[in-house]
Amino acid sequence: QLTSLTVGITHTAESSIVAEVLARYTNENPGISITIVTDNINNLYDMLENYELDLAIVDGAYGDPRFSSMLLDTDYLTCVMSVDNPLARKGAVTLAELRRQKMILRTPASATRTLFESALESNGESIQSFNVTLEVDNIATIKDLIRKDLGVSILPRSACLDELRKGKIAALPVENLSMVRETRIVYNKDFTHTDMLNEIIKTYGSTVMNRKKNRPCSVENGARPVFDEKKCQRGMSVYTPGAERRVSFSSVMRGEKLCSPSRPENTARTLGRTSLSLQRTATAQRSAEE
Repeated sequence: QLTSLTVGITHTAESSIVAEVLARYTNENPGISITIVTDNINNLYDMLENYELDLAIVDGAYGDPRFSSMLLDTDYLTCVMSVDNPLARKGAVTLAELRRQKMILRTPASATRTLFESALESNGESIQSFNVTLEVDNIATIKDLIRKDLGVSILPRSACLDELRKGKIAALPVENLSMVRETRIVYNKDFTHTDMLNEIIKTYGSTVMNRKKNRPCSVENGARPVFDEKKCQRGMSVYTPGAERRVSFSSVMRGEKLCSPSRPENTARTLGRTSLSLQRTATAQRSAEE
């Protein structure tokens, strides 16, 4: 029985929940230790072939006959931008709009960049038509630059989940571009511990489900987060994309209305009901105290 694993992951996987999943797997199996190596997909395949790695978790197109693989997840590329970017209030980004943006992309050797360029070519487009101002191989750096509204990027949604949950960035689909891809566990054909791989896949699934259960509102696809009354009661601000302002408990108690450009009547109606509800709660509390 194996007591240690050396796992290669891509930079994209490093920015997703893969590292967390591997850590959870070691916690659930105290006899196992894991070493994580991060590199681009081609180097990971070379290390795997030379048995420097036990397995690799990679994303993008897969069809290497040298190895076997198991499907871990299905992901897709999305256009990522600052919440202050005017495009963040839209439901999707067109290629014409994307051409007018400064783009911060992964390097050409990455699977993310390869898939984006392939999708463009399938639509008769070329990367040369876009204003690529910066190429960076580190996803964390790209997301930091995006938050500062220094450009937009094309990144896997799975690499942006934390920032989306916290409302730090926005993510929109690109019209007419199909950029779906798979994340797979790849291993040598003579690797016999597939039961461990099934356990890792199971841990991955449970981690994803736990995140969904605890997921607050995110700024995605131009959607407006649901108004969080509990947060307002604690005096916290709640960001409403497209409205260009924040909703606080005091503003709701004053009966102020906040309209979203997409559905102004619904937003105003929602906040009006919330305001009335909070006012009634406050009145009831004062009566109880008296």
